[in-house]
Amino acid sequence: MHQINTLPKRWLSFLLALVMCLSFLSVSAAAKEHAATPTDLPENEEIVEAVDPADPAAEAPADPANPENPVNPETPVDPENPANPENPANPENPENPEVPVDPENPVNPENPEVPVDPANPENPAAPAATPAPATEAPAMPEQELEAETESGITVTVKADEGALPEGTALNVWELEESELYEIAEQGIPEDLVLTGIAGVGFSFEDAEGERIEAEQAVSVTLKLKKALEGEEYILLHRVESEEDEEETDETEETEEIEANEAAEESIAAEEDEDDAQTVEEIGAARAKTAEFETYTGETCVLIGAAEERTLTVTDGSTYEISVTYTAEAGLPPDAALSVEELIPGTAEYENYVAQIADAIELDPEDLGYTKLFDITIVSRLTGEVRELDDSTEVVVELLDKQEAPPTDEEGLRVLRFDPGTETEKPTVLEADVDGAAVRFNTNSLSVYGFVVI
Repeated sequence: MHQINTLPKRWLSFLLALVMCLSFLSVSAAAKEHAATPTDLPENEEIVEAVDPADPAAEAPADPANPENPVNPETPVDPENPANPENPANPENPENPEVPVDPENPVNPENPEVPVDPANPENPAAPAATPAPATEAPAMPEQELEAETESGITVTVKADEGALPEGTALNVWELEESELYEIAEQGIPEDLVLTGIAGVGFSFEDAEGERIEAEQAVSVTLKLKKALEGEEYILLHRVESEEDEEETDETEETEEIEANEAAEESIAAEEDEDDAQTVEEIGAARAKTAEFETYTGETCVLIGAAEERTLTVTDGSTYEISVTYTAEAGLPPDAALSVEELIPGTAEYENYVAQIADAIELDPEDLGYTKLFDITIVSRLTGEVRELDDSTEVVVELLDKQEAPPTDEEGLRVLRFDPGTETEKPTVLEADVDGAAVRFNTNSLSVYGFVVI
């Protein structure tokens, strides 16, 4: 009996067993895959593999709404009401889902009208101010204003359209003599003397009586009733310095103070104002009129000036005395001539006559025509006697026709009693006689005697 070779049969058995194992493994894997796949998922729903929570290396499941930022499995997202797990909604005061919060302009829940400042939620932003209703600008038509002072100075203002509001009033007033001469003294050229002066103040007021300024320059004309004397005419106005304006602004902002402090500050302010104010020349001036442009009210002084000035005093019947001086005499703008005749029969008159007779070595009874005058220059404002800095011409016209002195110079004497030397002999001056007029120069004014011998 032949022996069968068993080696090929063993290989066939091994291959069959291997095929059966592979088939079993394939079936088991398919069964597991079928069991792990849910049958009720939506068609487009993604499949999330289960993760072992005990595995620290396992990744968190992907958030369906944000697959790039998966949800922490310890704080899962509620699919019906997703919330930020780091800042969940307040269950007692949840947000209204129908009115979502605008992230660019969130609303303060306690005061919905006040928006919350995202950069500072504790201090919500203030509501925007409601713009004020637009008001119409006041009408500013072309207009002409005119007013006159009691002394007869007429002020005329011509304003173009857009300069002054409709209903503007022109207010004018007289200037005190002290202010007139103070401005003149600051503004007159050094080589001239004052020969005439007039001044006025004016301002603009709106319909409510408030002082205002023009929006653009207006033309102003001043007209006098009587022309000023002089060779040159200058229009001056007083202006405030910037420093004075700052002090005024500070004063307006200061709170109320006690009465005694207010009085002291008022006096100091007036002194500062006098120091700070300056005088400037403006416009074009003539003997009777002046024109200039301005935005505000002004304090204006029109002056006449010349190289010399003559002051005259007369009683209209017996004498006329004139004093002519230049700027070198050093007299102020308010210089005035004062003449007082000494009356015969008085003790003062007789005392001066006795001194004259002694000076020319005659008896008082031998003196002929005799006139005595106290001639001085004084301040119009204070009455103070002003001394002369230079020689001044004096002309005395003796108008007594029935007692007119002779035309011969040898028959008339002019004598001066220097101040403070009443008990001493007078000084005999050289004089020119032309009819009733007697001319002489002097650098001192006092009592003068005119005697015919």
